[in-house]
Amino acid sequence: MAENAGTDVLKGLRVFSLPASARWILLSLLITLGTINAALFFMGLLQTGKHEWVKASLELMSVIMPFLLLAVVLFFSSSVSEQAIRRTAKFLLISAPASFASLLEEDVPFRDAERTLGKALLVPNKIVGVRIRYSPGSVCTDYILDIPASARKSSDHLRMYLRLELNLRRLTVNIGINGDNLPAGLERQSEGSSINWFQNVFPNTIAGASCKIDESVSNSHMKFRAGYTFNRFIKREMDGATVLCFVATQDLSNDFLWDTAEQLFVLNDLVFMLRAMLIENAAVFNIKNKLEIDDETKLQ
Repeated sequence: MAENAGTDVLKGLRVFSLPASARWILLSLLITLGTINAALFFMGLLQTGKHEWVKASLELMSVIMPFLLLAVVLFFSSSVSEQAIRRTAKFLLISAPASFASLLEEDVPFRDAERTLGKALLVPNKIVGVRIRYSPGSVCTDYILDIPASARKSSDHLRMYLRLELNLRRLTVNIGINGDNLPAGLERQSEGSSINWFQNVFPNTIAGASCKIDESVSNSHMKFRAGYTFNRFIKREMDGATVLCFVATQDLSNDFLWDTAEQLFVLNDLVFMLRAMLIENAAVFNIKNKLEIDDETKLQ
C-alpha cells in the first residue's frame, strides 16, 4: 500500500503544472526570501556583536529549504501534454534511430570472456545508415534504413522503409517495401490479398511477432500487449519512391512514455522482428534488382 501511495504521489507531481503568472510570483518570492536570508547572514558576519544574526539566518534556511526545493520543482514543472510531446519526440528522434542503427548483427569472432572488456561490449557498432523525416510536434516519424552490401558480405544493398506513429498507449509501425520489389498489380488487389502476400513472404516472422492473448492478465487492456496485430496496408511516397506499407499495431502500457525500460523492451522487440524479416526474405528489401516473385498464388 505504501508503494502504491508513493507511486500516486509521483504521478501527481509528474502531471502538476503551474500557470505562467504563478511561476513569476513564485520566482519573486524565492528571490525575496533568498535576499533576506543572505542579508542576515552577511550582516551578522560583518558587524560586531551580531553573531546571533548568522544563527538566525542558518535556522531560517533550515526551515525554508524544503519549501525552496519544492518551489524549484514546481517552477520547472510542465503540463502532462507538454511532457508527453517532449518524450514522444525523444523516443522517435533519439531512442528509435539508435536502436535501428544496430539492426544488423555484426559478424565478430568469439572472444575469451575473461579477457574481454565489459564496457567494450556495451558500445554497438553502427553499421546501418538511418535517415529520418520528422515535423516538430508530430507524433510520427519516417525512417529509411540503408544496409550496405559490405555489411552483409553480399552484392545487394538493402533499404527498409519504416514509419512509427506513437500515440501515448499505442505504437503503429509501417513496414514499407519499395514498389519495384512487389508483384505487379499488388497495390490494386484487395486488402486481404495484400496482407496474405505479406504473410506468405514472412510467414515465420509474422507468426512469431503476432499478438497473443494472455489470459493470466486481469486487465483487459494488457491482455493483447504481447506482440503486433497486422491488419492493413497503405501506400506512401518516401524519398521519391512509391512504398507499400504493411501496418502493425501494438498496445503499450499506461506509463510507456515515462518508463525507459519499457521503451527499450519495445524497441528491442521491434528490431528483432525487422532483423527476422531480413533473415527470412532479404530480397524484398533489395534496391538493386527487381524482386521476381510475381507468383499469382501468393495473391490468393
